[in-house]
Amino acid sequence: MSIRRTVNKYRKCVLRKLEKWELKNRFEIDYDSLKSIINRDFDILIKEGLKFNIHLPLFKELLIRELGRACLILERNEKFDCFDFIFCCNSINENNEEFLELVEHKKALNSEIFRPILEYVYDNGVKGQPNIDPLLIFNISYLQAKYDLSDEQILKDIEDRKSFKYFLNYPENLPCSSTLGNFRDRLINYEKINEIWFQHQQYLALKGYSITEELAIDASFLDANPGSYGKPRGELAKTRRIKDGTHMTKNNEHHFGFKIHIVIDLLFQLIRFFEVTTAAVHDSQVTFDLTRKFIMYADKGYIGANFTCQKGYMLRKSNDPKTNAFRTQRNWRISRKRAPVERVFAVFKEHGQNFTKLTTTARNQVKTLFSCLLFNTQQIITLQKEKQPIKKAKKEVDRSILFNFLENTYKIVENREKIEYMRKRRRNRIKNSWEKFISMFKKPKRRKRMKKSTKKSQNPNKKRFNRKLAYSF
Repeated sequence: MSIRRTVNKYRKCVLRKLEKWELKNRFEIDYDSLKSIINRDFDILIKEGLKFNIHLPLFKELLIRELGRACLILERNEKFDCFDFIFCCNSINENNEEFLELVEHKKALNSEIFRPILEYVYDNGVKGQPNIDPLLIFNISYLQAKYDLSDEQILKDIEDRKSFKYFLNYPENLPCSSTLGNFRDRLINYEKINEIWFQHQQYLALKGYSITEELAIDASFLDANPGSYGKPRGELAKTRRIKDGTHMTKNNEHHFGFKIHIVIDLLFQLIRFFEVTTAAVHDSQVTFDLTRKFIMYADKGYIGANFTCQKGYMLRKSNDPKTNAFRTQRNWRISRKRAPVERVFAVFKEHGQNFTKLTTTARNQVKTLFSCLLFNTQQIITLQKEKQPIKKAKKEVDRSILFNFLENTYKIVENREKIEYMRKRRRNRIKNSWEKFISMFKKPKRRKRMKKSTKKSQNPNKKRFNRKLAYSF
């Protein structure tokens, strides 16, 4: 089949769908203008030889969005590029895994719940240009955490990638790179990090993923560039060297930077609490306020931590072999319980969240917020994909069978008593026969000689016989 015939075929499919939607009055769209554009400018597609998949389930949603965008462009009397319109439809196919993945992330994240918190960060009463939608900047920061992109690179990729535009709802204006950095600083100054995280936990509880009793805690290093040795660090530093980072040596490996402390739920494996400190802070010094009903599983580094909940941490080796054997068995059981917490840091490393260029602890707290949101959304997607067991409908019980069962209950009880009595007799018979069989091979026990008692007689008036003197006294 030639390219011209395939393009005309798909053009007819699009026009047929537009006619169906027009008859049903599903959307408020100027269908006549769209039909004229598609009929007029389809020659461009014939030259380029584009094909797009009409029968995919996601094509319908994207086509609706693109048709609405086309109508807005026509109302403003702007130029409409049919080639761009069909190219966006063609970007969805079975091989485009990035687009399908971002569609799932967009539904699972549901960033609209953070809008009232983010709007408080900007004050529109002040004179000047209106601010860009803070939810747009929030979603851009989420994409940065997912793909490990800088502020300048993410803005370039949004213009090139249609999947990024779909995730951001096709923004008309994009912020500059300095606006992204100022947005993160505003979250720190207005203390909105904990509010965003608390809102996210409430959203998880509404979806049925509420926190359970069993928790696990662990920490990992967030490495940074230490810079050259000997130069000042902190407020005196003239370069962009890390200000709050500290040095730490663990297992003969040197680290510089920060440390991420994370608590997960062992049932759903979702992050519940997180904290960012400098690398020199020991694991046992970071604790979270929890009630007595929770159980916290941890490794040997948390011995001596002041947890308010029940402790389930691993123990160190001892010199006593008996206690050491008990501790190794106990540590093996706890290590199997707390194993899912290591997966969190593996996902961070996969997305490039184990290294930072940010200079302060507060900015790294914002960075860790988006990486934790990324992990939780991925975990929600995996939980939704798991097949839930289908509950079978209960069959109605025949009443005649129920009455017959009740009439014969006394017979069933008698039979059970007889069976239990027979089993008891059989057990006793086997036990006695086994004892007789063992007694044939046992050696007869020797009688032990009775030792002379050195105790004094209890009766003081009783006389004792002395052989040498040949009389009793």
